Amino acid sequence: MWGDAGVIIPWTMFNAYGDKSFLADNYPFMERWVDFSAGRSRDLILNGGVGDHLAPVRTPTAVVDTAYFANSAHLVARAAALLGKTDDAAKYDKLFHDITAAFNQTFVATNGVIQGDTQTGYILALQFGLLPENLRAIAAQRLAEDVTQHGHVTGGFVGNGLICPTLSLIGRPDLAWDLVLTNTYPSWLFSVKNGATTIWERWDGWTPERGFQDSSMNSFNHYSLVPSARGFTPARRASSPMKRAPAINIFSWLRNSPPGLLMRKQRLIRPTASLHRAGALRKTGSFMTSRFRRTVPRR
Repeated sequence: MWGDAGVIIPWTMFNAYGDKSFLADNYPFMERWVDFSAGRSRDLILNGGVGDHLAPVRTPTAVVDTAYFANSAHLVARAAALLGKTDDAAKYDKLFHDITAAFNQTFVATNGVIQGDTQTGYILALQFGLLPENLRAIAAQRLAEDVTQHGHVTGGFVGNGLICPTLSLIGRPDLAWDLVLTNTYPSWLFSVKNGATTIWERWDGWTPERGFQDSSMNSFNHYSLVPSARGFTPARRASSPMKRAPAINIFSWLRNSPPGLLMRKQRLIRPTASLHRAGALRKTGSFMTSRFRRTVPRR
């Protein structure tokens, strides 16, 4: 699964800047990775990676690996279409649908329960468009129920970054906010409550009951558990490109804020933009504002 970054990063850069050269320069490697994954798979089911690393509730590794395999095939198909490679676009679009069929046949029950029955399993299936239409609402409901039941994030490196965007996608940004504002284990604010000034590698890098985790793998300055603010922008598939002009397309304040927090505003930033201001206001007895300026250089 880690190798899928070679497909996801060029696609993400294209979405951020609207520059097809990110895709053109990396397309041969993106294509080779998907072909390599197809060769490693058995009946289009991929397994053998680290899966949802350091998750409190583990998702079957094959579910994670196959979901990312499908997503990479889909992104290569879309990149090929944008680059005018029509034969490749058709080839990898077919592969995506074939992997999706294998995913559903192998991991998804007729009642919509995904093998493992974990937050991460439902997140990947919903975020990557792997479920038939008749099962999407069921999976969304199961994800919302799981979040409500646990009251915490239960994913690791994989599920953590996608849970807020997926909750927004299914119309439950309120649950995303509940997770962000929770300060008991496992949560983002748990580490803050215990003195963290950086993001930890592990949810339990230090706990009052057990102290420090294993020093052989316990970074206190790590990217892995950074939450994604995409979950609070207007709901859309996180993998879908912006429809407007390329650039740093949308700089958005959190639209679906909880009752105690009022956020504003949303504005399009084009390559020629030079200034943007935004503020946050707490509707309590006192309030906090934040202002900043961002210059986007002309290209």
